[in-house]
Amino acid sequence: MNKKLKKILFIITIVIISVFLIKKLYQLNIARNLSKMKKSIISMYKESYPEDNFYFVNGPDYNWDFGSTNIRYRGIISSDILDKLGYYQGIEIGLEKHNEGVDVSEYKDMLNYLDVYLPLRQEAKNVFGDNLIFAINGTYTDSMHENIKSRIGINMERQKKTGLGAVIFTMFVDDLEKDVMEKQEEWKEKMLTIGKRYWQYYNVTASLQLYIFDRKLLYSHDLAWASIGEIKNGDPKLKGYLEKTRSGDRLTLEEEAYVLGRMRSGYSFISVSCDYYNYKNIRSFYFGTDDIREEEKLILENVIFDDHEWAWNKNKED
Repeated sequence: MNKKLKKILFIITIVIISVFLIKKLYQLNIARNLSKMKKSIISMYKESYPEDNFYFVNGPDYNWDFGSTNIRYRGIISSDILDKLGYYQGIEIGLEKHNEGVDVSEYKDMLNYLDVYLPLRQEAKNVFGDNLIFAINGTYTDSMHENIKSRIGINMERQKKTGLGAVIFTMFVDDLEKDVMEKQEEWKEKMLTIGKRYWQYYNVTASLQLYIFDRKLLYSHDLAWASIGEIKNGDPKLKGYLEKTRSGDRLTLEEEAYVLGRMRSGYSFISVSCDYYNYKNIRSFYFGTDDIREEEKLILENVIFDDHEWAWNKNKED
């Protein structure tokens, strides 16, 4: 081997070692920043709300994808109070720099939101059962919170009721034909019951949407695992149940309720049903109380059933 080739190989070796060391030092620096960030954020929350105990259920982690977003540091923080209230998704943290401050008022806003969200969710469970994903899609402001809380229990006139956007219920059954198609009136009665309860007792109107899926979808496309979010990393019990869905093992109804109760929404199931099954494994009920102007219109005839056959026919035409 001539001297020139030896020199080239020596330079290449030095470059490789240098790159490796620089990367290692960068990773160590990121790890130190994450540790400082974690302690700092928990301290900020604790200082503002000393009555609660805060902790990260996921992260904080560093986002290495430089092309997608300026947010470099992400995590999910929760607390003993949030856990006791039965809200497991926590508060998402996203920062560009590790030493940025966070808006700790989000915690207070979350408690205000849960002050209404949790009773509405419980009302839904009273009607539909515990095996339910419950979600509210819409803006929630301080004035909305004050209006709802101050008027609970008093059936106000229509113009004083608060619109919540869309309230979405997601459920799963073993047989869409037997459990839904042959029991349409029962499901409509349930939708009418929840719509009236929200209207009369909470003075809330919304686009009420119930999506019922074939239970097989809960065990396919890795949907349960992907839909639950990163909180599974801090909950061994939850992670164990999700591992069962990945392997195709059937969950008990109690285990299923545990999993569904920790999902933020059922949107991914709707998306997959559309993209892969042309809506054939879903049935829906809609009750637009936000479009109703008189209480007398809270009737069964205004609860709409959709078997999504229009989508099947459209696909045939295409």
